[in-house]
Parts: sequence; structure tokens; C-alpha cells
Amino acid sequence: MPGIMQTHMAVVHGPNLNMLGKREVGIYGSKSMEEINREVESEAASLGVSVEFFQSNSEGELITFIQQCRGRKAGIVLNAGAYTHYSIALRDAVGSCEVPTVEVHISNIHKREPFRHLSMIAPVCIGQISGFGSFSYILGLRALAGHPPGGGATASRPTSKPLPAVSPPAGAAGAAGPAAKRFLAAIGPDWNPAENVSPEAMRRHLQRHLEQSAEEAGTDIDCLFAENEPDMIQGLRRAQGKYEGIIINAGGLSRGCPALHDTLEATALPCTALSTFDFTTYCTADSAAGERNRQPSSEIESACVGSIAGFGDDGYLLAMYALLN
Repeated sequence: MPGIMQTHMAVVHGPNLNMLGKREVGIYGSKSMEEINREVESEAASLGVSVEFFQSNSEGELITFIQQCRGRKAGIVLNAGAYTHYSIALRDAVGSCEVPTVEVHISNIHKREPFRHLSMIAPVCIGQISGFGSFSYILGLRALAGHPPGGGATASRPTSKPLPAVSPPAGAAGAAGPAAKRFLAAIGPDWNPAENVSPEAMRRHLQRHLEQSAEEAGTDIDCLFAENEPDMIQGLRRAQGKYEGIIINAGGLSRGCPALHDTLEATALPCTALSTFDFTTYCTADSAAGERNRQPSSEIESACVGSIAGFGDDGYLLAMYALLN
């Protein structure tokens, strides 16, 4: 049974998502929930996993279903809708079910009303994906397919399996179509602190990882390491005309750098905000600052197409897939 359980995932849709395709199409798109489910089911088949879908407008029914996933599912892709922003009961259900859970959103919640920036469930999830339309669900499923079953949000990312290989999209290297797209990975200071490892060694390791991820995704990537805001801004400005998208892991520049936000907002290139910090560490509460410090958000996410947080260095591959989509 444990081997079978490892291939079973759940996709959970919260309130009003049954109205997708009819409700606020300018924000959520024209696809219905049923169409999204079919896309996810097709992706699951290519990954060698099965998916059970569940939708409810009732908080209690969502909680009961998540509780029933304990011991039955290897992972949950959860779009909790409006419950994301205030349901402590749903947060407790996710935190106690001991099933790795990825929080997903169709729209970029960081570009919307301030009350949507707060996620009550993010601190008990292994990661958050926001802003990539229905493809957010696909990215969530791919993230879970590379995550060890059990342990919920406390599962250790360093022991995760590699993300599963998927066929490169049309237009990528190795696929029929034009030459591979080239992206820029812009990486700020303190992007992934590690004890007893020199910054130079960490950079070499990340460079190798990015090259391998780009090969898997069927694209090309260059790195920009910037230790301060002026260097980062200069590098991003030079990216115009050279790249077809930017993945920015701003590290210590993610807050308190309004000029960086404005530079990203002004660029004509699609940008994905990335945080590779372990989610449970990144979302540790500051008792003085309160719940808002338990968030994966930063000041630059509202200037990007979408954001990916909490999957370690695997996040770069997810970000490449997002930009290629």
C-alpha cells in the first residue's frame, strides 16, 4: 500500500472556483474548473501519478476532505480561494494532515487587494505558486511529484527527489520549432545562506544546477549575481533585448528596495519572482511583527507575472517551465 499511496495526489478547489470561466474572466481566465481538471489529469498521467479532484464552497467540507487525505495521498495541490486569507481552521487541517501541500493561485495575489497578500495557510505548506493562470496547478503537481511523501510542511527539502522530467514545450531546445529561449537568473545577496560553505562555492554549485535545469527544460540560462541594488538594477536594464524572461531571486534585496521594484515593473520582459528558502524557515513567525512575517511575499512580487516560493533550488526549474508556458 505505501508504494501505491505515493502515486496518488489530490487537487482541492475552494469556494467560487466552480464558477471559473464565468466569474471575473479578466482575472481568472476563460477556462472552467472542469477544463483545468482535464489539463491536470493529462499532466498527472505523463508524470505517472493519479489525481482525485474535490471542490467545495464549504469550509467544513474542505477540512473534512483534507483530513481524509492523511495516509491516502502523497500530496495536495490546494487553491483555497478566499479561505486562503483568513481560515485558521483550514490552516490547522493542512498543518495536521501530514501530507505535503502546495498552495496555488491562478492570479498573482501580490498584485491584488492588500487583504489578498496575506496567506494563513502558506506557513503550513511546502511552497506557494501564484500568478501563472491554470498552469499554477501543473507546476504544483510537478513540485509534488518530486517531493517525498509524508511529513507535510516539515518534510526536509534537501532529501527531495529531483523534479520529474517532462517533455520540452514546442520552441524549446530538443523540440520541433525555433531556437531555445534564453532566460536570465538574477540572484541577489543572501539568496541561500549555508554554513561552512564559501559564497564562491555556492555560486558554482548553483551555476551547475541552473545549467542542468535549463537542459531539462529545453532552454538556455545565464546568471547575474548582484550584491547590491545598483548592480542588480544595472544588470536587469542590460537584459533588455538579450533575454526572453527573467527569474529573480532577490534574496536580501526583496524588501526595502523600491527602485528594484520599479525597474522590474518597467521592463518589457516577463519576470518570475523566486524564493528558494526552506518554506518552514522562511515563514517563521516574528512575535513582534505578527502573522505578516509568516509570508512568502516580498516587495518585488507585485512587479512580476507570478511568484514561486519554498521549493529550494528546484524552484528555478519550475520558474523556467512557467516562463516557457
